[in-house]
Amino acid sequence: MFAYLKGKLAHKKAPTIVVDVNGVGYELLVPMSSYCVLPELNQTVHLYTTFIVREDSQTLYGFHDVQTQQAFKQLIKTNGVGPKLALTILSGMEVPALVQCIHEQDVKRLTRLPGVGTKMAQKLILEMQGKLDTQIVLTSSKGKSAHLDEAFEALLALGYKANDAQKMLDKCAKDLTAEETIRAALKAV
Repeated sequence: MFAYLKGKLAHKKAPTIVVDVNGVGYELLVPMSSYCVLPELNQTVHLYTTFIVREDSQTLYGFHDVQTQQAFKQLIKTNGVGPKLALTILSGMEVPALVQCIHEQDVKRLTRLPGVGTKMAQKLILEMQGKLDTQIVLTSSKGKSAHLDEAFEALLALGYKANDAQKMLDKCAKDLTAEETIRAALKAV
């Protein structure tokens, strides 16, 4: 429903934040990895979002990059992992470290996370093996040039999924302007 939000950071008290987008305040829950990189209050913030509807709640989750958002989505697909535990996992471990733990089957390191016992760590390794590297964009949005960020946001606004948008941009030359990059990405489809 919501791909991302861009607005002013109106309130922050971990793990809850409020983003003011043109006078509408959106309450989001964010992992600590995203919370720690938030700007000061009343500064512009850009967060990728996941909207989850349950019987008793409708909750919007925010992430500072697509990589973390995709890891969250993959975690909640794991049997026994809900949004709360997924946020806890992503608060205690960056995505590249999580990918490494899964690939190396490092149960001991995973059990250091709050709420993750031996059985849960084994379940995470079993169910997520081979899924993280294919479904998560391992190139972080940090360090990208501004025109690639702008092109990525434009592709999301056009309705492309984050993974598909990233794949499209990966096929484009890096020395193009934002408009040229968008055109090239759309031709690459």
